[in-house]
Amino acid sequence: STTGSQNVFQYSGTFAGFGVNAAWDTEIDDARTADGATSANAQATVVDGSNTSFAITNATLVDGLDFGVGMGETDIKDGQATTTDIETIIGYANYTVGPVTLGYTQGEQSGGTVGHDMHAMEAYGIVFNVNENLSVSFNNHEVKYKKTSGTGTTVNKDYSSDKDGIAIAYSMGGASIKLQQNEASGNSTSSTYAEDRTEVNLSLAF
Repeated sequence: STTGSQNVFQYSGTFAGFGVNAAWDTEIDDARTADGATSANAQATVVDGSNTSFAITNATLVDGLDFGVGMGETDIKDGQATTTDIETIIGYANYTVGPVTLGYTQGEQSGGTVGHDMHAMEAYGIVFNVNENLSVSFNNHEVKYKKTSGTGTTVNKDYSSDKDGIAIAYSMGGASIKLQQNEASGNSTSSTYAEDRTEVNLSLAF
C-alpha cells in the first residue's frame, strides 16, 4: 500500500484462497509523508492529492509457492506543470522446496516531479536451512533510476544502486549468533560509491 493511516478507506478479504486488499486514501500531502504516505513531489506547491491501491496475494494455489502483485496510483492536485500523477506496480514470488526458499521481487514507480520520472527495483534471494539450528542466505537488491534530471552531460542519464548480502545464522538453546557481510555500490549525478560492511550479532536468552 502507498497510503497513509489518516482518512483511509480499506478493504481486506479472501476469495478462493486469494487475498484481496484495497485502499483509498482521500488526501495525501507532502506534510504527511512521516505518517506512511509516499511522495516523489519535491515542489512546495504540491499540497494535495489522493491515492488508490490494490493488491492480490495467494499462498495456496501451488504447494510451497507464495506470490502477489500490487498496484497504486496517486492523483496529484494543485501541482506544478512539471508534476505528474505517480503510478506504482510491484510483484513478488517466494517458493519453498525442502530446506530451500527462493524469493524474487520486482517493482517500478513513475511520475512525480522532474528527476523522479521512473525508478525500478529488483531483488532476489535464497535461504538454505542446513538443519534446525543453522541457516545460510544470499540476497541481491538493485535500484535503477532512469532518466534522472541534471545539467550538462548528466541530463537523462540512468543511475543505479546495487547491494549484495550473505548471512549465516546459528542457534543452540538460548544462544544465537548471526554473521552478515554486505556490499553496496552505485552512482549518482555527482559521484560513485562502494561500501563493505560486516556485522556480528550474539544474543543470549535466560
